[in-house]
Order: sequence, then structure tokens, then C-alpha cells
Amino acid sequence: MKKLLFVFIIGISFALNVDAQETKEVDVKKSTLTWEAGKIGGSHDGTINLKSGSLVLKDDLIHGGEFVIDMESIAVTDIEDESLNQQLEGHLKSADFFDVENYKSSRFEVVSSSKSGADIKVNGNLTIKGNTNPVTFLAQPTTNGYKARIEVDRTLYDVRYGSKKFFDNLADKAIDDEFFINVELFVK
Repeated sequence: MKKLLFVFIIGISFALNVDAQETKEVDVKKSTLTWEAGKIGGSHDGTINLKSGSLVLKDDLIHGGEFVIDMESIAVTDIEDESLNQQLEGHLKSADFFDVENYKSSRFEVVSSSKSGADIKVNGNLTIKGNTNPVTFLAQPTTNGYKARIEVDRTLYDVRYGSKKFFDNLADKAIDDEFFINVELFVK
């Protein structure tokens, strides 16, 4: 009887571990976020840092997670002239764009995911400047985590500067409404 009870307990423990979700912290020092934004006649790019991040994993899918993005860390990497670089960086941090003085961080929360071939289709909510909207993208598993390219419509987050949706006669001053965030996450 004791052997049967022991086998039953071991079996239940194994079954619970197989179905258990696992929360993994993201290594924010190794992980990278880069951004790309287009405009008439060109584009700009740069970096931004994560403050924190975690993923809830189960059965090779991402069942949850949250990321806090440090908006104060926005940097421009494509302009070598220091004065012009700082001018654009300051403008991105201003109320015209991300209003970093009032919104020091942004958030992304994973709601669900599903398999899409070798990739994972991730559904979540992105909050920028206090505005939250759904975002869906494909993530590719890597040896140490995941990588993804996320398209964001900035106008949904009240980032309207230079948008043809809101301003007429912009000519060559128009800025694309969509920008991209390239993510490379390293999981601890």
C-alpha cells in the first residue's frame, strides 16, 4: 500500500510539473530594443532600454509577461553630428512626440500567443503616453530568448507630430505614422 501511495504521489508531482507555467526574467542588460522611423526622403533610427521584463512560458508558448520600457533612454544612432543628434533626441522626448517628462515609461503586456509555423504569434497590449492599444507580431525563438520586429502606429498613442492624418500641407515635412521596434530578448 505504501509503495502504491508513493508511486501515486510521484505521478501526480510529475504531472503537475509538466503542466506548470514557468516565469522567466528577461536580462535587460543583454536585451536590445532598436527603433526605426521613416519620413519623406529618409529615416532615423536609434535605441531604447528596457527597465524590466518577464515572460510566462508553457508548452513552447508565451502565456503572459510584462515589459517596462525606459522612455528616458531614447537615443538617436544615425546622426553623427552631436548637435543635430541631441536636437532630434530632445524633440522625440518632447510633448510633440513621447512627452517623456510626463510619461517616463511605456509598457507591453502579453495577453496570449499561438504557434505560427516556427514562429510564435504574440498578442498583447502596448501602452505609450497613457494610451493602450492591442498589438500583434511574430516572435522567433532564439537560443537565449526571442527576437521580433513590431510595427506600431504612433497616432494611436497620441503621437501626432508631422502626421498626414492630422495635418495638411506638410509636403516634405511629413513623418510616417508607423515606426518599428526591433527586439532581441535574452531570457535568464
